[in-house]
Amino acid sequence: MLDYLLEVGTEELPASFLTQVLPQWAERIPRALAEQGLTGSTYHFWATPRRLSLLILDLPPAQPDRVETVKGPAVANAYDQGGNPTKALLGFARSKGVAVADLQTQTTEKGDFVFAQVAIPGQSVGTVLQALVPGWITGLEGKRLMRWGAGSLRFSRPIRWLVSLLGTEILPITLEGVTSDRTSYGHRVLAPGTLTLTGARDYEAQLRAAFVWVNPETRRIQIQNQLQTAARTLQAQPEIPADLLDEVNYLVEWPTVVTGQFEADFLTLPPPVIKTEMTSHQRYFPVHQPGQPTQLLPNFLSVSNGDPEYGELIAQGNSRVLRARLWDARFFYKEDRKQPLAAFLTNLKTVTFQEQLGSVAQRVERIVALARFLSQQLGDTAQETSLVERTAQLCKADLTTQMVKEFPELQGVMGYYYATADGEDPLVCLGIEEHYLPRFAGDLLPTTRTGTIVALAERAELVGSLFLIGQVPTGSSDPFGLRRATLGLIQLILKNQLPLSLQTILAEVYRLHGQPLPAVLKSFYKQRLHGYFVEQGLAYDLVNAVLEPALDQPQEPDLPDIWNRVQLLQRLRQEGVLARIYETVNRVIRLGGQANLLTTALSPQAWVQPALFQEPAEQRLFTLLKDFVPAQAARDYELLVAYIHASVEPVSEFFVAVLVMTEDEPLRVNRLNLLGVLRNQYRLLADFSQVVMEG
Repeated sequence: MLDYLLEVGTEELPASFLTQVLPQWAERIPRALAEQGLTGSTYHFWATPRRLSLLILDLPPAQPDRVETVKGPAVANAYDQGGNPTKALLGFARSKGVAVADLQTQTTEKGDFVFAQVAIPGQSVGTVLQALVPGWITGLEGKRLMRWGAGSLRFSRPIRWLVSLLGTEILPITLEGVTSDRTSYGHRVLAPGTLTLTGARDYEAQLRAAFVWVNPETRRIQIQNQLQTAARTLQAQPEIPADLLDEVNYLVEWPTVVTGQFEADFLTLPPPVIKTEMTSHQRYFPVHQPGQPTQLLPNFLSVSNGDPEYGELIAQGNSRVLRARLWDARFFYKEDRKQPLAAFLTNLKTVTFQEQLGSVAQRVERIVALARFLSQQLGDTAQETSLVERTAQLCKADLTTQMVKEFPELQGVMGYYYATADGEDPLVCLGIEEHYLPRFAGDLLPTTRTGTIVALAERAELVGSLFLIGQVPTGSSDPFGLRRATLGLIQLILKNQLPLSLQTILAEVYRLHGQPLPAVLKSFYKQRLHGYFVEQGLAYDLVNAVLEPALDQPQEPDLPDIWNRVQLLQRLRQEGVLARIYETVNRVIRLGGQANLLTTALSPQAWVQPALFQEPAEQRLFTLLKDFVPAQAARDYELLVAYIHASVEPVSEFFVAVLVMTEDEPLRVNRLNLLGVLRNQYRLLADFSQVVMEG
């Protein structure tokens, strides 16, 4: 068995590129080798800022031999009238190295053809790798790829060396004028010379001796352990955001954690400001009092890729940089606090939201009106509605503050701190910060009523207004994040069990613009609803069965109502109830669909004439339908399920005793109407024709 080592040496690669391409290799390379009949026992996909590394252990020396069935000429062209092989057949056999006597005839969709069984010897693993490896490198996808020199290859950074070793021997690979050998390089500062690699199994140890932790998981553990150790020295607890740790892990080859400090006076700034300066701008890790994340200490931890001997000097330099940034932040904060948050609302008139939709100030007016509408729809008191309106009015005020201009990621957060300093109601202050939640799927939701309602209003205004001017997402293009905003609407409604429909909310947005809700928007959010329900583990056919009739109504039911119905159907399927009623219910749907009735026709008295009944089964079914209470069943779905279950026997009796499709037209229409009303009653739960039953 043979091991293979590939190292692509480069100028310093961005961390974002490395986190993108390693999963690509992990997915593509084992599959590509398997397609060639080759499989290793272990695959390693490693990276540092200066290299991408691939290690495959225990590859077979060659592909297995295989036999392929190759199609030749049609039988009609393979033999002459005397049954002798034609030139076409002889040529085919000769080209495949097969005797004519060994050829076989097989029948295909296009007739009878001659086939040859061709033995193909396996290629050596080296030959296969030489053909595949260049594509593994050039096929990597990422953002902002570049060209260099006179070459045409697009890669994240210039490639400076290649190592390609099969076993202990060099496997020649050439890319952009760089030919592989066994020469690599260690840490740029701690081991600046060349490094001669011997093979895949010694690779990690050889690089470690050259001050490179090439395995990113090992390197991550090193960073985490050093951060914890340094924090303990300060009697503190480090804050280690996962995304920051991922980024820093791919910025260093030999991590050394150093401790910096700044003046305690800066701690008068809001903690998110200090943390943002550290994490987003400098890639430092904050430290705080144990168990008290808001009680920051005037220290930080940074991960250096330099010489540990100069750690103190590195820390001093990092501290100077952070102090300068904090001086700026304190200046911005003091300037902003010279006036109340509400004073910044005037500035929003000069900020364009979208050319066709006016300024941010105009957008805020729509958000306020929509938030007021939603608060009233939800039955809030006048005082609660007043707090919601105030939250909506101030929710975008911090966008023109100097602090948010410098740190856009703090929008909403600074609104909270400034509103708090102004003495606004705590629910208003929290609502301003929380109205941006959820930012992505699975994110935290607002904890306040004010934050929840304004978050709904903000997202609905975004989606409705942009659809109004034709900014509809297409394919993967969604520059305004309308899919994410719609998902946020769904999450906010369902997680809080708010009795609201998307139609109600978005129709109000369009009313504010003086327009009716368009079908294209309804189709859009229907797709988003379907996707969300399925992602939450609900069966696609049951989702269709409920969504279709629900969204087909002039006034859509609220989302919790739809959600509860799908969950009920899923439980009925698991309990076997759905299977027991399925056949009868669907026969009603098939025939009842031929009645000329609107789906809103629920009362049999208006559509069925008892005087035309000829069988007792007709009267029994009519009595069942007449006693149905649609107002109660519209929300009590357990009651509706019991009703559907109770209808199975009289319906079955009806189908045995009654010829529905009789030639007597009045009788036929009367019987179809009877089934049509029953079908509509069933549809209050779901359109059972959409349900897929296995077997």
